[in-house]
Amino acid sequence: MINKLDHLVISDDAAAGLWEGGFYISSLCIAARAKSLSTAYENAIDLFMNSQSGNEAGWDALFGPLQTASTYDDLDMMQLSQEEHFSWKFGIHVAEDEAKLRELFTRSILCGIGFVDPRQPYDRPKLVPSDVWNGRINWADSSLKGNGLLFSGTKIVPRYLVERAISGEAEKVPPKKIGRPSVKSEIYEAFEALSADGIISTKNKMSEMYPLIRRYLSLQHPDRSGVLSKLSDETIRKEISPRLKILKSHN
Repeated sequence: MINKLDHLVISDDAAAGLWEGGFYISSLCIAARAKSLSTAYENAIDLFMNSQSGNEAGWDALFGPLQTASTYDDLDMMQLSQEEHFSWKFGIHVAEDEAKLRELFTRSILCGIGFVDPRQPYDRPKLVPSDVWNGRINWADSSLKGNGLLFSGTKIVPRYLVERAISGEAEKVPPKKIGRPSVKSEIYEAFEALSADGIISTKNKMSEMYPLIRRYLSLQHPDRSGVLSKLSDETIRKEISPRLKILKSHN
């Protein structure tokens, strides 16, 4: 079946806006496995499975568990692992559960937006072609590989928001997110760029990375330097900690 979204062009600005409002695909696994979230997650997935186009009701139902899952830090994950024997797999019926998600992504009822690897410092997120989801998915670090493409930092958004962005409608991010504009993508960008240049590495202490990341962001985004130069250590830590853990595991 031809997926019409694969033949449409989404602008870099629209893709970046959708990425900002999305959730890392790792949040799907956490929502599926955490007992406090799994029932709401399963109900939302059922809504999507019965939908032809990824309606708003499905996203409204999935938004809550994903939002909660996205706030889990290292301490939460440690507790989840100890109390609920968490692993980066989907429930008891792993093959069936993953098959449902792959179907939602290959049908573009749910869509992925991530960074094409190897990534350059100034790259922006792109819409993941639907056939890539037939490949290898690493739920833990939100990356996937298929048909010769590798995506990292991948987030999910519902189809209807992608269609609105493509058609030029004003709404480009999922509703309900409130507060200050997210700086997640900027922190991720700074960390990747400084790592690529050898300025920071897994040998550095986290406390040594914070000022380097703030300085990089202030120089790269002078219009927002007032805000970016004052990012708290905790804000930066929450964004770079998962990436550092992955890099250390590969050393």
